[in-house]
Amino acid sequence: MKRLFLLLVLFSVPLLGEEKLEIHLFWSKDCEYCHDIMENFLPPLLEKYRGKIELHQYEITENIENYRLLTKFEQESGTENSPIPVIFVRNIALGGADRIKSELPGIIESFLKKSKVEPQNQRVEEKKTEPVESPVAQAQEDKAVHQVYLVFFYKPGCSHCDRLSVHLDFLKKIYPTLQIRSINIEEKENKILNEALCERLGVPAEKHLVAPSVFFDDTAMVGEGINLSRLTAIVESKIKTGNSPPWEILSESEMAKAKENIKSRFRTFSPFVVISAGLLDGINPCAFATIAFFVVFLRAIGRKQKEVLLVGLSFALAVFTTYFVLGLGFLNFLKALAVVKILAKIIYAIGAIAAIIFGILSFYDFFKARKGEFKGIILQLPEPIKRRIHRTIMEKNESRRHRNYVIMASVTGFLISLLELACTGQVYLPTLVYVLSDSTLRLRAVFYLLLYNLMFIVPLLAVFGLFLWGTSSEKINLFVARSTATVKLLTSILFLVLGAFLIRTII
Repeated sequence: MKRLFLLLVLFSVPLLGEEKLEIHLFWSKDCEYCHDIMENFLPPLLEKYRGKIELHQYEITENIENYRLLTKFEQESGTENSPIPVIFVRNIALGGADRIKSELPGIIESFLKKSKVEPQNQRVEEKKTEPVESPVAQAQEDKAVHQVYLVFFYKPGCSHCDRLSVHLDFLKKIYPTLQIRSINIEEKENKILNEALCERLGVPAEKHLVAPSVFFDDTAMVGEGINLSRLTAIVESKIKTGNSPPWEILSESEMAKAKENIKSRFRTFSPFVVISAGLLDGINPCAFATIAFFVVFLRAIGRKQKEVLLVGLSFALAVFTTYFVLGLGFLNFLKALAVVKILAKIIYAIGAIAAIIFGILSFYDFFKARKGEFKGIILQLPEPIKRRIHRTIMEKNESRRHRNYVIMASVTGFLISLLELACTGQVYLPTLVYVLSDSTLRLRAVFYLLLYNLMFIVPLLAVFGLFLWGTSSEKINLFVARSTATVKLLTSILFLVLGAFLIRTII
């Protein structure tokens, strides 16, 4: 690591008399993608353009002024809330490791094609030479620092909540007088507080009980309406005057009204509304990709249609059962466990690797089939293996093999449900869960929860049915026999797309 930093520093020092293209990198010590860019991507690039580019690095986690500098760069480049790491070249902002890797080399080439690199404009020079003063420091000099309070509602396991939590930590470091109260919205009393704040601050009904959400005493931001720039602007304005804690401004009558509002909203639900919400929330690309992989993989290794059907239904049943049990309030603690996320990501990783391998082998088979060399096709069952499978089917341990596949599918469905639940439900599911605690409405709430979860797996079953039919239909099998090369190409594309999607899910 020391060698790396020496290398980066060495290449970042300008040579006398030379004008270089300046690159500004903002990174965090806790960001694994930042370390990947710095350790693996930038050194070869710096070696290639030795003497032509100059790298400036700013660690933003520990150095508040560097973070403030990042916000100035963003403002002047017309961007905001850039993912870390972020690189600025002239007026171009590249946020995130993927974009840096794909676009930075081309941008450098385009600038260096000119006979001489034009000097950086005065805007950049000011960034390099002038210190950036924190608004808190400025306010302290004016003796106008006040406490600023906000409440942050989150769900355990919600990735959007996790990202916002990081942003709030940044703000806390920049503004020491900022007081943040983080609240788990899944707890009953916290739902009431969220409902009351939403009512007071005029949040649309469909965004009540939604996480992430942030409330000041006079401002609410929910879901996609939250961004770091707006949070920063509000905090900066309130430092000069202060504000009241949002959780203290509510009267007892407002809290009591909030309880009734949730129940009243539930009474307006109809079976049609619940069915629509379940179908909409059931569009889950991750679950679709997983069940599609199960079908294609099992058919590719020669498993019978009955077994594939059993595995797919086991996966869907596990998803339904997990969501229903969690909706009843059981096993909620599991969603916050890091081991669940790790296990799910391991499953995704195994699936991604297998899908990519099958995709590459199918692409190889495509070329073989085009040449008519069908004996050289890899993804087919050789006669000895076919005979062995036939014998195995007759053996007693075949039921054990079936059971293992079913268990694997059920466990996978359970883990994926835990991973994805925090991002579903909108206002409907939280309302149903809250009303379950009311004895007078419980029976109806359980019925609606059951209906919601049944509809939730309908899209999943539809995708499963399409893939199952597509791998077992006699007409399609006849087409496969006549169009082996085309089928191999399509299969390759399918596996590679599934692999890419699973990798993206892991990242």
